[in-house]
Amino acid sequence: MIRLPKFLFVALISLVTLVGCTTTSTDQASTETSPADNPPASVVSAPEEIPTQGVDSLVVAVNKTKEAVEAGNFEIAKKEFQGFDETWGKLEGEIKAKSSDGYESIEKTMDEISAALKESTPNKDLVLEKLESLSKQITTIPQ
Repeated sequence: MIRLPKFLFVALISLVTLVGCTTTSTDQASTETSPADNPPASVVSAPEEIPTQGVDSLVVAVNKTKEAVEAGNFEIAKKEFQGFDETWGKLEGEIKAKSSDGYESIEKTMDEISAALKESTPNKDLVLEKLESLSKQITTIPQ
């Protein structure tokens, strides 16, 4: 049996692991998304603290919705805003406990955006104005 020095053994294991994890498929590389695009399914935090990742996910969803509205693609905007609503559902209890006024303000603006996006021809300027307002409200959420 061949005995390898420990450092060579570790290097060999690392190399095998690295090679095993590497792929040459361009399809996989083009479909991978950044962690910001795929927020964790659940964020564990103390009840008195709002997870930063969750708030960041809200900001990302608002920004993606804005981009779709600016491009005039309201179907994509609706889907992106639905993502915001899903993330909001996970965080709203903690946000309400921290700031009931902030919570109420965000809820009202969300309702206005949802209603505007449901119009047969959404008013682009109105939706962008409401999204900008929502973005500002999110940034004032106490941590």
